[in-house]
Amino acid sequence: MKSRFSGSSRLFSSLIFSGLVGLLYLGCAPKGHDHSEKPSPTASPTKENPPPKENTPPKKEGDETEQENPPPKKNVLLTDEPIKTPTPGTDSKISKPKRPKKPAPSPEPIFDAAIHPERIETKLGTAGKIRIAVEFARGGQPTSISNLKFESDSVKGAATAPAADSASERQMLTCEQNNSTLDVSARIANQYYRVMGQYQIYVVKFSAVCGHDYRLQFDEESKGGQVLSIVETIERAKGRLAGEVGLEFWNERININYPARSNYYALGTVNITRGNQYEAVAHEIGHAIYELGGVGAFGLGVGTQSSVGSKVHFMDQCYSEELAYSEGWATFFASWLYLNPSDPDAHLTTIQTRRSPIQIENVPGDVCKGPASEWRVASYFWRLYDQTTTDRIRPYSFKEIWSSLTGHEVLTVRQAAALIEAHLAPTTEGKAAFSGLWRKVFLTK
Repeated sequence: MKSRFSGSSRLFSSLIFSGLVGLLYLGCAPKGHDHSEKPSPTASPTKENPPPKENTPPKKEGDETEQENPPPKKNVLLTDEPIKTPTPGTDSKISKPKRPKKPAPSPEPIFDAAIHPERIETKLGTAGKIRIAVEFARGGQPTSISNLKFESDSVKGAATAPAADSASERQMLTCEQNNSTLDVSARIANQYYRVMGQYQIYVVKFSAVCGHDYRLQFDEESKGGQVLSIVETIERAKGRLAGEVGLEFWNERININYPARSNYYALGTVNITRGNQYEAVAHEIGHAIYELGGVGAFGLGVGTQSSVGSKVHFMDQCYSEELAYSEGWATFFASWLYLNPSDPDAHLTTIQTRRSPIQIENVPGDVCKGPASEWRVASYFWRLYDQTTTDRIRPYSFKEIWSSLTGHEVLTVRQAAALIEAHLAPTTEGKAAFSGLWRKVFLTK
């Protein structure tokens, strides 16, 4: 039987249901949404069309690219973060693009390769201090390394900012508990270079007692001695360059791989077979400086393997002029690091064994003639720099030679000579002196 109030009940139930739906809608409305605003002509917010976030201006086309890829800053030491490039289509210009650094998952390789001294001399020192001296043998003579940064891995460790004791070429750590034993190490890696073996950073390691002084000694033929000889060479290069031209150009870290199967430079890595052949090490580092400093165009002749097509080339033979220029510059760079400009018979002894010594001041007559000879290119630069040659108006500093060449995409020594002459000897007398020096070194016009 139908109730007399069934119609009213249904109406009342409908009103209650409608009210609940409205309250539910208001309760589920997005927070911060102003319901008094006029509805947008676009579609209502859904999963496919979410509402815009509060105070977020609409992005214009290209905004995201510009924020993620600002133009690179010049002369800034790079980290392991990927280098960012200018936005395509902008007016940003780069005079000479650098090879981009590959992003790395961590600042350094995860694993270390420990090198330990063959001998450790120790004596009682200052309470709360650890002083460390490091030396390796070169030609039977002890050679000091004073730029390693030692740290302690122990909980009761040392200060994180070691101080250099320049008077005795030692590193100093401050320790908390006298006579406590600490694990001390120094990684051979910094913002300018790192020395690696099979993708592992070399680390000097030993145990020290707080309140003692130490002298770590490495033999010449040991792996540690070879690694430290490499460190001495690149630190010598860094110090000399800082004094002459500054280090702003050194905006990429040089990787040094030891031991390698042959000596060569390629793709930002210096490969070394023997660290104690320090002039050969300096030559390969010279290739890296050649590229970083823009001394010549990066391409033909920068690395032995990639340029010649074989693993061996000989200094007394002729190559292409492009290869001879880059190889000759690298040999001059090694000479600049290790030879005395006042020596009338300056020569290299460890850069090559086949015709050692390599006489830079006086090139033997049987060496290939002309500007396609690495040996003669190196001699030409050396004669501009050394103190004994009388074939030019005056000796020219490394800085003057460097400033004449960098940034000009030089390919051959002919182009280099023209730039140096225009920069340093623009007079008639100067041009005559340069022409005479060219003929004497290359035995050609």
